[in-house]
Amino acid sequence: DTHKAEFLAAVDGLLSKNKIAVDDKGLVRLPSVGKDLIGVLRKNQRGFGFVIPETAVREGDVFIPPDGMGDALSGDTVRVEVGRKRKPHGGGEELFGRVVQVIKRKRKVFTGELSQRGPQWLVMPDGRELTDPVVIRDPQAKNAKKGDKVVIEITAYPEGNTLAEGVIVDVLGEAGTPSV
Repeated sequence: DTHKAEFLAAVDGLLSKNKIAVDDKGLVRLPSVGKDLIGVLRKNQRGFGFVIPETAVREGDVFIPPDGMGDALSGDTVRVEVGRKRKPHGGGEELFGRVVQVIKRKRKVFTGELSQRGPQWLVMPDGRELTDPVVIRDPQAKNAKKGDKVVIEITAYPEGNTLAEGVIVDVLGEAGTPSV
């Protein structure tokens, strides 16, 4: 009987924190997603992504189409506005979201190789979080040259078709050199 009281107290505690829901039949389950949620973005290289909610919800991860990313990068903690649309042929609902706020950046410093396309200087970042080139307005500030491996800090995050902008904070040396 004491175990039952402890169990019911634990259920009440989880209910009060919206970690679980109890339906009208008394079944305990995960809560349903509301109009918005907070979670970590996992972006695919093809432009779309998924937000993994910080608090588990019945519907699971939320799909983010390419035009719903805002300036968020993979690994950022974001607030998402959640929408729903009917699946065809009576298959229930499909969730999708749009990033409305970046709450916490995973990081703002990246490494990559400095290159030049016409008059424009670009760094192609290493890794998978930032997959498009970053525009560098003043590569000479740190005496960097084409082909150098550099450390950059993002000053403007990418949004839509606009590339990110950054500044070189360190020159590591010529790309491909073993010590670099």
